[in-house]
Amino acid sequence: MLIKVVVGFFVVIIALLVIRKVTWLPAPYLTITPPQSEIPDFEEMPVDFVHEFDSSKSLPFMGAAVFDLRGNGEQHLFVGGGYNQPDHLYVFRAGQFVDITVESGLTKDQEDTTYGVAAIDVNNDGIVDLFVARESGVYLYTYNNGTYTGAKLDIPLDPKCAPLSIAVADLKKRGLVDLFICAYVKVPYVEGQSIFNKEGYGGKSLLLLNNGDNTFTDITKEAGLDYVHNTFQAVFVDLDDSGELDLVVAYDTGQVRTYKNLGNLTFKNMPNPTSEVYSYPMGIAVGDYTGNGRPDLFFSNIGPFKFSTLGSSPPNFLVRGDLRKDQYLLRTNILLKNEGGFTFKNVAQEAKVADYGFGWGTLFQDFTNNGLLDIALAQNYIGFPVHKLLRLPCRLLVQLKDKTFVPVEKEAGVENPYFAISPLTADFNNNGYPDLVYTNLHSNVKCIIRYAFTRSVKEDLYGPTFCFF
Repeated sequence: MLIKVVVGFFVVIIALLVIRKVTWLPAPYLTITPPQSEIPDFEEMPVDFVHEFDSSKSLPFMGAAVFDLRGNGEQHLFVGGGYNQPDHLYVFRAGQFVDITVESGLTKDQEDTTYGVAAIDVNNDGIVDLFVARESGVYLYTYNNGTYTGAKLDIPLDPKCAPLSIAVADLKKRGLVDLFICAYVKVPYVEGQSIFNKEGYGGKSLLLLNNGDNTFTDITKEAGLDYVHNTFQAVFVDLDDSGELDLVVAYDTGQVRTYKNLGNLTFKNMPNPTSEVYSYPMGIAVGDYTGNGRPDLFFSNIGPFKFSTLGSSPPNFLVRGDLRKDQYLLRTNILLKNEGGFTFKNVAQEAKVADYGFGWGTLFQDFTNNGLLDIALAQNYIGFPVHKLLRLPCRLLVQLKDKTFVPVEKEAGVENPYFAISPLTADFNNNGYPDLVYTNLHSNVKCIIRYAFTRSVKEDLYGPTFCFF
């Protein structure tokens, strides 16, 4: 009997590998790859950090940030530890990452997990301070006399919820840092991963106004943001050139919401092309990819489920959850082109970025130094059993002159087949080329440095592209 079980197990493994080989294309769109001379050239740089994940204690997230601590061009990398694992701080110096955690003064209590971090100067002294989101709450670390000193913020978080990420803004233009805290239910209170309609279920995110001394007042309800739903990420950005920072929120098992700042510390939920559908929006990238002077928005999602993407995303019966038959589930990535006047158009299919598999954090960056914004996309879900065997590569999508995107992660040497959470970018070696970091759950942090790049100048596009269905 045991022999039959073992043989059966290996048959299933082989069958899955064969299915992947037969059905998985390098990309969901058939494209002509740009010449090697037009693809950024990266080389991996070791970072001595291996994240530790315990699914019984922590949500599947980790925090990280890249910042120039003193404004002297020397980049620092903060990496949040898993349950009962210290956070680490590195500086890129003399061509390598040096661990300076001990001398930095950064501390963390035991039996805690770090989920998010925001790096910003809170006291206008020219030195970067840190807001850190952990299972136990939100902490502010201020930098004084060469070390960080931390204190937990006194804010009204629901004890059933954990802060996952932090968005920062100066809403009253006072030179102070205000916060939007994205909240998610803690592990003991998670009732499922596909709950869309249950009223009152999920985390309650908070809008916090700085009192002037880096203590905070909760103004969530007065601001029109009193909404209970699990939340991955939020971003403050002026979407309509009004001079006020609007708020974009990715609600998991929910919707993308675009809140207009009315200028009096209140926000209005404005319609966008995804307002009447449901999805799993996770990461948010903000950038003017069209070059028209208006910020566009890219959101990762769980990816489509069809024959050509078999194994890259969960099937419908697992992800529709409690959605009614009349409620549409949008599984593909979302690219909201900003058309001005707080109006948007979802052009993900036209731009050929819609159908990539399960995604997490994402960002815009000009990795090719040609004036066009490209997309980095973290992929793979540690809670999806198929991804333990069949891993997605994490995507580097280079923008072409016709405003479509092509994947070049393999050619550029930046494939990352791990449980990636977020991509980060900075010019670590100050050579004028952006580098790339992937934070990986339960694995090594992967940093890829660009040392050389030669770009051929061409007037024509690389060639025709065809959509594959």
